[in-house]
Amino acid sequence: MEAQDRSAVRESSRTHGATTMEPMAVIENSKVAIVGAGSVGTAIAYACLIRRSARTIALYDVNEPKVDAEVLDLQHGALYTGSSQITGGADPSVVAGAHVVV
Repeated sequence: MEAQDRSAVRESSRTHGATTMEPMAVIENSKVAIVGAGSVGTAIAYACLIRRSARTIALYDVNEPKVDAEVLDLQHGALYTGSSQITGGADPSVVAGAHVVV
């Protein structure tokens, strides 16, 4: 972080009582890939879905029945949160083109 940016954050902290920074730039067709469909991976996917972190959320796991079930659950939730596309599978190609991999 450059000196000018740090001073702006400090000033914002003094003014508002908390550190605030500008939101990240929006990427129109952004994709987040999550490796692992266990408890942590699905929680991250759910959080990304709720926060509308990306247009596409891809879930990858070697346990295909597990990842397929989690993708179906997330797709059901996507009906209530907006227009995110949820994909997943046991093939590593599902993470291709991701802007962020967790």
